[in-house]
Amino acid sequence: MSNWPCFKFGQEDLYARSREPQLTEREYYPSNHLYGGAEILRNYAGLPTGAPIPWALQLVLDFRTGPEMQSNVSRTIRIMEKMESARMPGSFFFNELFSQAARERGLQNPQSIGHTFLYACDNYHRTFPEATEPVRKGTIALPDKSDLNKLVDFDRESYAARLAALPEEYQPVYVSMHWRDYERGCHVPYQKAGLKLVCSGHPNEPEFYFRLYNIFRQFKYSCSNEISTSFGLSVLSGCRFFYLEGGEVTIVRPSGSYTGPEPLLSRAGRQACLEASPYPPDSTTATKQQELAALFCGLTHKKPPEFFLHQWSIAQEALSNTVTTGHFSFSSARHTHELSGWLCHGIDVDGWADSQAGLEVPHRTGFAEVELRIEVTPTPANSPHRELMIAVDEAPFTPVPRAAGAGGISVKAPVPPRGQRTRITFQGPPPVQIGAEPRKRSFRLVSIQWIPEPEPAPDIPDSVTVPPDRPSWLQRLAMGWRSHK
Repeated sequence: MSNWPCFKFGQEDLYARSREPQLTEREYYPSNHLYGGAEILRNYAGLPTGAPIPWALQLVLDFRTGPEMQSNVSRTIRIMEKMESARMPGSFFFNELFSQAARERGLQNPQSIGHTFLYACDNYHRTFPEATEPVRKGTIALPDKSDLNKLVDFDRESYAARLAALPEEYQPVYVSMHWRDYERGCHVPYQKAGLKLVCSGHPNEPEFYFRLYNIFRQFKYSCSNEISTSFGLSVLSGCRFFYLEGGEVTIVRPSGSYTGPEPLLSRAGRQACLEASPYPPDSTTATKQQELAALFCGLTHKKPPEFFLHQWSIAQEALSNTVTTGHFSFSSARHTHELSGWLCHGIDVDGWADSQAGLEVPHRTGFAEVELRIEVTPTPANSPHRELMIAVDEAPFTPVPRAAGAGGISVKAPVPPRGQRTRITFQGPPPVQIGAEPRKRSFRLVSIQWIPEPEPAPDIPDSVTVPPDRPSWLQRLAMGWRSHK
């Protein structure tokens, strides 16, 4: 047991784990990046690296049931509609109740897939195939926490003392700290009580659920003074959960504050979880815990990789069909969904791109090419000069000539036949910092312009001859030549 606990991702370094990472939003649906949701599904299904996923993912686990659940489903769907999910060719939910409500409100292709944490667990075992089930011991405590929209406080000193005083069966106790509460100094009472601390990271980090699952796998028990997502995820990870009372809470939101008993515990779904989570745990409630965790996390709706690959193909075609043939300027784009029809990867909403980036051009009747206007970042002093490289479909990469330093480039790519897409892939110079921004990028796409097919030459009867020294009317028109002047 000398290697217990086996934390693989530096979860005991709370300062590093609680830092907010620099993030450039590239997902079409605003919250898909949170807790690594998009990255989890990309890895699970083998989707293209870095390509935004074309679905809106449900984020928050809901414990409500019956009429209570119906009203909250409608609220969740309305929130998703405001967050542009109506533009996405698919909306993925934890369970069928949400999916059905989404169908009734007209969201595109609602599907029930279960919680994204389920897929993170599969990815974990694929990444660490040698990871046998550990010998579990002790308790991971997950106290009520603050988040981006609220601050939560309670008597942490008393709660820490209660955790430290748990019987030997539940020792040692580790406390999982939320990043915001660590920043607020809420970890200090636990440290003073002699408890060890861990953190799964900031929700903007794609490794969040990897770290959380790795933590859960070490412990025999999990506990909290609330019933929240950690109940379902820890139980499905093999922990035996128990509720440990923590007294009154104070919750401060922009809309006002509340002090009293945990307000959500009176709801039916949470009450069911509470009844299945007594302290001390007993043998009669273990199965009920598993059933409730599976129900709320949508375990029976978990899908195989082939499902996502099929949905990906459908969604890519649907997004590609939204491209219009007008002039597209990256400087006027305001949201990543405006780029979705071009199926971009490695490209920010304002056109700045990584060294590895690309997009796809759909067929449009009457157009022969698209012209891409590009600016390349200057080559830093004393750095080897590299050209921007481009490849079309399966063709090899070829350099795009340009002068040293910054400069505008025009690249033309063919419009594909009907039912196909032309894939354009770039390999750019080493990225450099963009002005005072923290971003480092290689080049910038400025605009995309559709070029019409040339007008067909008119049919001229064989009996009609055109003098060799006199251009045809079509040539005169093209040259702007006016014969009457």
